[in-house]
Amino acid sequence: MAEHYFALIELQTFSPISISAPLTYLSSPAYPLPPPTTLMGALAYPTLRDSLNELEQGCSTAEKLLEHVTYAVAGAGGYIISRSIERMYNTIYQKPNRWIIDKTHGPHPLRWSILVAGYAQYLNNSLYVLYISKDKKILHNVYGISRVGKKEGVVSIERVLIDEVNKYIVRDPPSVIETIFYTPSYIAECQFARLYSMPMLHKNNFCRGLRPQLQDFYVPLELGRMVCRVLGDAIVLNIEDLSIIIPEGAVR
Repeated sequence: MAEHYFALIELQTFSPISISAPLTYLSSPAYPLPPPTTLMGALAYPTLRDSLNELEQGCSTAEKLLEHVTYAVAGAGGYIISRSIERMYNTIYQKPNRWIIDKTHGPHPLRWSILVAGYAQYLNNSLYVLYISKDKKILHNVYGISRVGKKEGVVSIERVLIDEVNKYIVRDPPSVIETIFYTPSYIAECQFARLYSMPMLHKNNFCRGLRPQLQDFYVPLELGRMVCRVLGDAIVLNIEDLSIIIPEGAVR
């Protein structure tokens, strides 16, 4: 097995985080925890900042990280889902002849509208994120993460631990694992959790015009840890008293 490294970070959130499912209305319910693709975008910002706004063959620059990052997952000690009213500017969706404001009659009535967006607020404003990669240098870019999800989802780095995955593998894991991190349904069966279909780390999820690739994850309920029975093809990590169940393929 090739050497793999991980970066476990604790993020401080300054406001609720809003992340909608792909190809849905902005007013759709938000995910309680940022899916792997959102975490990849958060890492792409400091890693590929110089070319962040460029699209190559219709794909986001974050797609380049798929060659280096084999797994990404998030967890929180608890969360609350809420909704808030936002103003949405429609000018970018209007015909060019509607872009200029008519000074005689005032702003065009279709220039903006409102929507109700979903948000997640985390216990103690703490969000935990784990990245796994063969490239240790890539993982050092986590120090530059400053936002998650929307541009308004500003975060700061509280703690970072970067080390070899092999040192933290639980060799003889118990039959039941308690975890705050969401877990793929094909490697564990979990209680005190809900199933969410979230975008996985797949090229289709970073390119225009391609069908989103979703995967079912168990996500802990609002408060407390979920209890999981580990199935085959899984590895249990114990890092700073946090148990994380990951696919075996993430460290092959």
